[in-house]
Amino acid sequence: MDIRQLILIRQFYSEARLTPAGETPFLRIKRTLHLDLCAELALNVVVRDFGTTKEQDQQGGRRDLSRDLLWDLAAAVVERKVAKTLPERQALKTLHELRNLAQHRGTAPSADAVRGAVDPVRGLLEFICREIYSLDFEHLREWDVLEHESLRHWLDDCQELLERGQAFLTAAACQLVFTRIQECIRNAAAGPNATAPLRQMVRVPHSELADAINGLVGAIQESVFSLEAELVAVSLGLPVTDHFRFLRISRGVVITESISGNWDAAMSRMWPADDEDARSSTAFMVEYLGRASVLLESAHPGIFRDLRLPTRVRDSRHWAEAFGAVSPFDETSEKNPAAPKAD
Repeated sequence: MDIRQLILIRQFYSEARLTPAGETPFLRIKRTLHLDLCAELALNVVVRDFGTTKEQDQQGGRRDLSRDLLWDLAAAVVERKVAKTLPERQALKTLHELRNLAQHRGTAPSADAVRGAVDPVRGLLEFICREIYSLDFEHLREWDVLEHESLRHWLDDCQELLERGQAFLTAAACQLVFTRIQECIRNAAAGPNATAPLRQMVRVPHSELADAINGLVGAIQESVFSLEAELVAVSLGLPVTDHFRFLRISRGVVITESISGNWDAAMSRMWPADDEDARSSTAFMVEYLGRASVLLESAHPGIFRDLRLPTRVRDSRHWAEAFGAVSPFDETSEKNPAAPKAD
């Protein structure tokens, strides 16, 4: 089952549900269009995925379909599939009328009217996801469509860490994944021996000279890697400002990895001192990383073929330490004393 359109609907709703400070008539028009589009897309998805051939033919394609007819088609599918009635018909009919005024005449609805449409739209979307697709609308994430299972699980763990108040650990996990993705892209583009000349440069007998060259090479590599990441972001259509914001937040986290694959993280002086700032910054990291991963995998199938990540965060000692419990996969666990130590 392809849930990409449901994820798109979730994104539209996330943008439309929040009332920005100092909301203008233009923004009220935009939110009205987005909210109504969420409802229309959701009804169309139901008919497309579960309607009969006759119902799908009535759904049309290039021609406009009246909202009442679309609603009746989707309602018939829902009644047949789960023996239930689509909710919020009258409220969403009113929203569609506001949308028509906004789209055809440029008339901005009142702030109260826009706010009043948010909950009915959410009610419809939650109902369709829960009853028709057996999905939790609240936890429908953009990265749910990723084919790379390990990356998808890491992003799931990052989201749960964030929701449970572990902003710094979330940022550290995001930063580790971002670094691994950068390496994956470089290796795919340049081959496994791309950095061999750089390694060869530091193999000189004089240790001080080697340290100096190594430091210089490291600085050059950091600049090049940052430029590489910027070019990748722009090529995928991600705002360059979002890319730089991600990098700026990342500078608050210092990741160290051992040869065995274990990892640790420490706060740098650039980590936000304010807890709310840290949480909002980390929420942005998760969202940006999820979107970038989906765009990369879609634009370059197989790009993550060689992407290797440590054991899931929830199975690591970091998770156990954060929540005061020993992971069942930790070597210290009494239930599984023979298990190897988690990464």
